[in-house]
Order: sequence, then structure tokens, then C-alpha cells
Amino acid sequence: MDEIQETLRWNEDVARKLAEIEREIADSPDPTDLFEHLMLRMETAFGIPFVWLSLVRTPQADALRSTLAVSALLGDRLNLIDGDAFAALLDGRTEPLLVNGDLRSFYRLLPPAKKFLFRSLALVPFTLDGTVVGSLNHGDPSPQRYHPDLATDLLAQLGARVSARLGALSSKAVPLPASP
Repeated sequence: MDEIQETLRWNEDVARKLAEIEREIADSPDPTDLFEHLMLRMETAFGIPFVWLSLVRTPQADALRSTLAVSALLGDRLNLIDGDAFAALLDGRTEPLLVNGDLRSFYRLLPPAKKFLFRSLALVPFTLDGTVVGSLNHGDPSPQRYHPDLATDLLAQLGARVSARLGALSSKAVPLPASP
């Protein structure tokens, strides 16, 4: 019974922290602030050793990549990946994926400037205009941190909130004038 109560308390704490982060990112004025704040808060709130972004090489993600790459924080925590390779890693899923065990294929998600030995990984896909354009990645050296048996409902909700905010921000963006 104590174990069940401890698990319930732990789940409530996770839900509370994620809800707080979701409220904070709802006011992000631009994509850079959104992802900087999200990554830093996930690291500190949950003690995640390495958090980074992967963006799929698509037209939807190109402008986002250009915007995020100039950030001192995000620039070296940003990875670009081919769409087919990304889809293969997610196995066609659009919901969060938790993996441990043989992670060699997932190392292609790491940014070129940052190498981190992780033994478990949480990928939280996000969309722009209904298309998966990337993922927020959480790596941990412990194989027990993220494993396929854990529920991903709260991470899916986070991914949906990030996607919604990113969509709202992109709809407000003013297109750049065409070059002469």
C-alpha cells in the first residue's frame, strides 16, 4: 500500500511540474524563448542530465531551425535529421517514445557539437501545421530512467502544448519580403 501511495505522490508531483512548465511556455513570445525556457525548465524541474532538440529537414522546419540556431543555448543543442531516418526511429509514431537497451540508432539524434552517452531516452515529437517537425529529447545515463513500460500521457500532453504554442507563434510571424 505504501508503494502505491508513493507512486501516486510521485505521479502527482510530475503532473504538477509539467503543468507549471506548460503554463510558463504558453506566454512565450517567440520560438527561441519557447524552446530555451522549455529545455532549461525540464532540466531543472526533473534533473534531466541532457535535453536537446532534433529538427526534421523539412520546409516547415527550415525557418524554425534558422531562428533557433542563433540562440547561444539552442545552437549547440540542435540536431538536424533526415525525415525518413526520423520516421524510422519513431517507427511511424507521433506520440512520445521511451527507449532503453540498444540505442545506437538513436545517437544520430545528438547535436554535432554535443556528445552525451545516454542509456535511456524520451523523445517528445512536436508538430507545426500538423506535420511532425522535430522532437524534444531527454537523455539519461541510467537505463531505468526511461523505459517502454512507463506511461507517456503527460509527455504527450506536453508535446501537444508545445505544438499548439509553436503553431500560434508561426501564424503570427510576418513573412520576410522576397529578395530583389
